[in-house]
Amino acid sequence: MTDSSPNPSDQLAEKIVRALSEAGLVPAKRAEEIKGKLAQGAAKEQDWRFWIEESLRQPEPEVNAMVKTKRIEKIVLQNFRGATGSAITESWRLIELYNAARLASDSHGQASECLQRASERAASIRESAQEVKESKANMKLIRLLQEARDYLAAKAGDDSCPVCLQSTERAKLAQEIEARIDMMTDSKKLDEEFRQARKEETAARTIVEQRAGDFIATARTLVAEAQASSLEIVSALNDKLSVDGAALSAAQGTLADEALSAAWSVLATLKGARNELEVFAVQNETDIQQLNGIKGHCERFEEADRQAAELHEVHKRLKQAAEMLRVERHLFTLGVLEKVRDECNRLYQSIHPDEPLGISGFRLDEKSKGSLYQDAHFLGMSDVAPQAYFSEAHLDTLGFCLFLSIAKLASNGEAVIVLDDVFTSVDAKHLKRITELLKAESSAFNQIIITTHNRRWFDGLRQNQKLSVSIELSHRWSFEQGIRQHRSKHDIEELNAKLEAVTLDRQGIASQAGVVLEGLLDTLTVTYECSMKRTYDGRYTLGSLADGAREIAKDLIVNHELRDKGGAAAGYQEIPLKPILDAHRHDRSNAQSNRGALQRGRRGRSERRCGVSGAVRREVARGSGVRQLRRDGEKRYRDALALSLRTKADGFT
Repeated sequence: MTDSSPNPSDQLAEKIVRALSEAGLVPAKRAEEIKGKLAQGAAKEQDWRFWIEESLRQPEPEVNAMVKTKRIEKIVLQNFRGATGSAITESWRLIELYNAARLASDSHGQASECLQRASERAASIRESAQEVKESKANMKLIRLLQEARDYLAAKAGDDSCPVCLQSTERAKLAQEIEARIDMMTDSKKLDEEFRQARKEETAARTIVEQRAGDFIATARTLVAEAQASSLEIVSALNDKLSVDGAALSAAQGTLADEALSAAWSVLATLKGARNELEVFAVQNETDIQQLNGIKGHCERFEEADRQAAELHEVHKRLKQAAEMLRVERHLFTLGVLEKVRDECNRLYQSIHPDEPLGISGFRLDEKSKGSLYQDAHFLGMSDVAPQAYFSEAHLDTLGFCLFLSIAKLASNGEAVIVLDDVFTSVDAKHLKRITELLKAESSAFNQIIITTHNRRWFDGLRQNQKLSVSIELSHRWSFEQGIRQHRSKHDIEELNAKLEAVTLDRQGIASQAGVVLEGLLDTLTVTYECSMKRTYDGRYTLGSLADGAREIAKDLIVNHELRDKGGAAAGYQEIPLKPILDAHRHDRSNAQSNRGALQRGRRGRSERRCGVSGAVRREVARGSGVRQLRRDGEKRYRDALALSLRTKADGFT
C-alpha cells in the first residue's frame, strides 16, 4: 500500500516556488513547470533546488553590451599593438645589426693589433738571431763579457763602473751581461723562437682577414636592411647609404681597404640613427606597457563591476529567500512551542489540579535574536507574566514542568534527567504529586536522578514502594576522608538487620516495627479513605494513624507468604492486623520477653512485606465473603505492581 500523504520537502518546495513567483523572482511559466514536476512526484530535493536556482538567474543585457564593447576595443588595441610592434621590431633589428657591425669592427681592430705585435716580435727575434750568428765570429767579445761578469761578482761591494768609474746598479748590469752572453751563445734556441713567432704572425693574419670578412658582411647586411626600412629615421640616410652600399658591392669577394673604409663609413652614417632608433623603440615599448596596464585595469574593473552587479542581484534574491525561510522557521518554532505549552499545562495540572493557572502561550520577538516570552493565564487573564502573579512555589513547579516538557520532546527515550534540589518552596502535598508525576513520566526517559536536602521528600521517596529507586545518602566530608556516602536502606531492610543481629535490641526492634507499621497505616488510611483528625503540617503519628484505621482494623488480614527450608513457596499464612495495632497502641515492650519482642517485629515485617495495601484484605466479620473494597484493593495492587516493574525496567532512579 502506497502512502499518499504529501512529502514535507515537496510541500516546502512548492511553498517557496509560489512565494518566489509572487515576488516576481521566478517567471510564471517556469514556476508552473516546477509545480507540475513536483505534483507528478518525479522530483527529488536536489532537482527542485536546481530548478529554483536556475530560475533565479536573470539575463544581464547591460553586461552583454559591455562585453561586446570590450571585445571591439580589444581588437582596436591589438591592431595598434601590431602596427607599433612592427616598427619596434624593425628598430630593434637595425640596432642589433649595427651593434653586430660595431662588434665586428672592434674585433677586426683587436686582431690587427695582435698581428702587428706578432710581426714586431718576429722581427726582433730575427735581429737577435742575426746578432748571435755574428757574435760567433767574434769570440773576443764573448770572453770580454765573461770577464766583466766575473769582475762584477768579485767586487760585490763596489758600485762604480771599472771603466768610467761612475756609479751604476751592479745587480742589473750583471743580469744584462748574463742575458747577452746567453743570447750570443744559444743560437739554436733563438731559431726555434723565431719559427714560433712566424707561426703566430701567420695565425694573427688569418684572424684579421676573417674578422675583416665578418665586418664587411655585417656591414653589407646592415646597409641592405637599412635601405629596405620604412622608418623615417633611416629613410633620411638613404643617399649616403647608397654610396657606401655601392662601394661594398664593388669590393665583393675581396678584403680591400676600400671595402673596410666603406664599412666604417656605414657605421659612422648610422651612429646617430642608432641612438634615435633606440629612443624610438624604448618610448614605444613604454607606451605599450602603459597601455597594457590600463587595459588590464580596465578589464579587472569591468569584471569587478559585472560581478558586483551579479552579486547585488543574488544578494537581493537571497535576502528575500532568507526572509521566507525566517518566516517558515518562525512558524515551525511556534508549532513546537505550542506542543511544549500543551504538554507543560498537562503536567502542571497534575501537580496543581483545579487551579486556574497555566501557560497560555509563548511569544518570539521578531526584532530580537534568541528571544522567548511566556504568557500565563491567571483568574481569567491570558496574557500576564507568570513572574508577576505566580507564587514562588508555582514558579518552581512551572519551571520544572517546562523543563520536563522540553526534555520529553527531544528525549526519544534516551535522555537522562537530573533534578538538583529544584523544589525549595514546595509543600509536602505537592511534592507527593511531583513524585507521582515523575513515576508516570519515567518511561519517556532513560533515567531520572534526583538530589535533595529536603528530608521529607527524601523519606517519601525512600518509603514509596511503588517506585524502583536507589537511594544514596551523603554524609559529612573532609579533605582527609573525602566525600562519604552510603546506600540508604529501606525500613524493611533495617528491621531485618535488627532482627538478625546477635545482640537483641528490644527497643530498636519495637521502634523500627512501629515505623514500618506507621508507613503501612498511612497507605491504608489513604487507600480506604479513613477519617482522620487534621494536623497543621499534614503529618501523623502511629497513634493517630491507628485511631484512623480502627474502623477497618477488625476486617484487615495480612497474607504472609511462607517458604520452606529450600526457599520455595509454601503457601500463605493469614495474620489479623487488629491485635498488632492494639499491641502498638498499648506499648508493653518493656514487659515483654525477648521472644515476644521478636515475634512483634516479625509481624511488623510481615505486614510491610505485603507490598501496597492491595495485599491487605478487608473481610466481613460475619464471613459473608469478600467485599467490593477488597476487590478494589487488589486491582490497585496489580496496577501498582505493574507500574513498579515497568519503572524498574525503564531505570527510574
